[in-house]
Amino acid sequence: GSKELKLDEVFVNYYRPDVKLLNHTDGDNVLFSMTVALGDDCEFVIGEPTNRKPARLSERNGESRTIMMKSGDAVFFDGESVAHQVKRMLPGTAPVWWEGAKVPNGSRCVIVFREKEESFYKTKIQRERNCAGKQQRKSGWAV
Repeated sequence: GSKELKLDEVFVNYYRPDVKLLNHTDGDNVLFSMTVALGDDCEFVIGEPTNRKPARLSERNGESRTIMMKSGDAVFFDGESVAHQVKRMLPGTAPVWWEGAKVPNGSRCVIVFREKEESFYKTKIQRERNCAGKQQRKSGWAV
């Protein structure tokens, strides 16, 4: 795209074979993430409503999609507002080399790259305040 990528976080999530990652969103803003997975396959679901009470204003959902993520796959999406989950791991599906590389009891490793968080609501409010201040100065009255 036309916007420069500004990474704010890079971290790793490690999963056991019996784990599930419950349906969730990562926050209340727009925060693009790219994940790269190594190890066993998993069922990654996006778009299913979280049923969180109260619902996050930024949560977006719709027709849910299940992606069978394999070792080496990457996903780029807005993890802050798009609900996502790992429904189940599929033990024994990793490439042969994974057995010698993984930690004991490890099934899957996911490397997460996140861009610098921007609060679009905060930016919008600031922009509106700046515009109001300029209008006040032009008209000769101050706050």
